[in-house]
Amino acid sequence: MFKAKKLYALVASVVVASSMFAVPAMATSKAAEGSSNTSMAKEEVKVKDVEINKEVEGSIDINGSSTVYPLTEAIIEKAAAEMPNLEITAAGEGSGTGLKMLINGDIDVAGASRKIKDEELATAKENGIEIVEIQVAIDGIAVVVNKDNKVDEITTAELNKIWAADSTVKTWKEVNDAWEDTELKLYAPGAASGTFEYFTEHVNKKAKEGRSEDVQTSEDDNVLVTGVAGDKGAMGYFGFTYYEENMDKVKALKIDGVEATKENIIDGKYPLSRPLFLYVNKAALKDKEEVNNFIKFYLVNAIESAEEIKMVPATAEMINKDIDELEK
Repeated sequence: MFKAKKLYALVASVVVASSMFAVPAMATSKAAEGSSNTSMAKEEVKVKDVEINKEVEGSIDINGSSTVYPLTEAIIEKAAAEMPNLEITAAGEGSGTGLKMLINGDIDVAGASRKIKDEELATAKENGIEIVEIQVAIDGIAVVVNKDNKVDEITTAELNKIWAADSTVKTWKEVNDAWEDTELKLYAPGAASGTFEYFTEHVNKKAKEGRSEDVQTSEDDNVLVTGVAGDKGAMGYFGFTYYEENMDKVKALKIDGVEATKENIIDGKYPLSRPLFLYVNKAALKDKEEVNNFIKFYLVNAIESAEEIKMVPATAEMINKDIDELEK
């Protein structure tokens, strides 16, 4: 049974039958065919077929990035119709939270919108845990403003002027003389968020070093959207997927002249592009059939599911590389 914890507004608290995927040969996954068929037009490589054990049983707890969460939720719900014997609890309390739980041995699977840190890997090793990295999608961080704001683009330097830890700017005009003398209202993910960490690292050149004064933070991206949509002087940032879902409410700024689009994110042209990951306990992959099943099911469904929820999918080459690593 899949239980989505009601942690923030965008997460529908749904409970559906769920299950997973396995190394034992039971049936060939049709999801692999669907995934490869829905990949980008220029993609010629197909996702590999994988064997599914539809009778696998067990339970899995997942936590981590709120950006990765919607993809995890979509894949779990898709699996529910095929394999009813797995119970899965998933939550999106932030990359840092999920990775901490993983390296402490509290969970076997964590979603992350940033790469795991060397010190986190070192702690995991001290705890006797080896971790496998799996890229499941691609994302860009959209910097958004109110739709009535006349500003259409911004530079990384101007973003730093606003979001630096020592920033004291209060109005748009203080950032750029050509902009209106409107009060800045800032909205951002919380400190446990991989989005916050990635943004501060790339804009402020130091991860987790960012402005805290006069910034409303939330792990609920809907709160950020609502805040920006409700105030002409507002600015916020969050994953590109959430921007796509709310294009009628907020406007994304070009950054350094590059528009936030799927194509620019995949090509790496957009300055705030980033990979999205699952991190998995390697021993669980080997010894727990339910975990092995789930991860392989996740991979063969990742492209199709990402496109269904308007997330930028990983390429088939990326997915196949992950499958190869899992099968070693």
